[in-house]
Parts: sequence; C-alpha cells; structure tokens
Amino acid sequence: MDSFTELNVYFGLEKGSGETVTEEEWQSFLADTVTPRFPDGLTVLDARGQWFDTDEGRLYRESTKVLNVLVPANAADDGVAAVRGISDTYKERFEQQAVFYTTLPACAAVY
Repeated sequence: MDSFTELNVYFGLEKGSGETVTEEEWQSFLADTVTPRFPDGLTVLDARGQWFDTDEGRLYRESTKVLNVLVPANAADDGVAAVRGISDTYKERFEQQAVFYTTLPACAAVY
C-alpha cells in the first residue's frame, strides 16, 4: 500500500441569493475548475449538510456536494493549495461564505 492524503471538500449548494446551484452549474464548475487540478481522478458524493452561522445565530441545512480526492502524501501541500484555489472560485461564483475541507492520512492500493 502507498501513503496518500485524503482531501474532502464540502460545497454547500445554496447561493447567497437564496437560489440553488443547479446540476448544470455544478457540472460546469467540476469540468472547468476541479478536474484540471485533479486530472488523475476524484469522487463526488451528494450529501445533506448543516452548519451554524455564528454571525446570524442561525442553523443552516442544505444540499451539499462532497469532493473526495487522494493525492500522494508527498504532494499534500500541492493538493491543499489546489483545494484552496477551487474553494476561492466556488465562493466567488456561487456567493458562498465558506467552503469546508478536511485532510486525512490514508493508505491506498489499486488491485
């Protein structure tokens, strides 16, 4: 098994305007922003998420896309930089306050 870093990125689908990111908009974002940064492969999962906005004192629940990517452990910094670039683009394009991500050590093998 090889050492990797697992990156999980959580994209809320409600725009600041109250509209929802459409599947067509998501697919376009995936094609023009995400895939070029992770051309070796990725996984996208549909999820339901929630987060508490401390400024408004309000709990938000929304549909979410979860991006899962494995990068070689020695390229973790590059992977995180790519996630930050993707997140900045998403926040600007879809009027988001934040995009949440995690990094985890992982062992993986292809059989």
